[in-house]
Amino acid sequence: MNARDELASDLKRIEGYHTTFNHFMSYHREVAADLLAAGYSKPRAVTTREEVEALIEGAVVMDSAGDVSQLRDGVWCGYETSPMAPSRLAKYLPAKVLHEGDDRS
Repeated sequence: MNARDELASDLKRIEGYHTTFNHFMSYHREVAADLLAAGYSKPRAVTTREEVEALIEGAVVMDSAGDVSQLRDGVWCGYETSPMAPSRLAKYLPAKVLHEGDDRS
């Protein structure tokens, strides 16, 4: 699957959660093409526990269940799940890295 089709698939999945945007989201392939033209790049994936543990404070991931979590004080916190340790998050791999985090060392 190419980057445009993968992004279009992600946008189409979001369509079910945001019913007020159904008309807009019916154009998901065109939106995906526009986003790519604007500089969108595919998020990298983490696939191992070691890669999860290497992420830094503030990193944001979307796990294989579609839940989004942020690393805060060494714990993954999200709205859909209870806070979890990196070892528990590793059970929901692969995950897309939506934000690399803030290196404030």
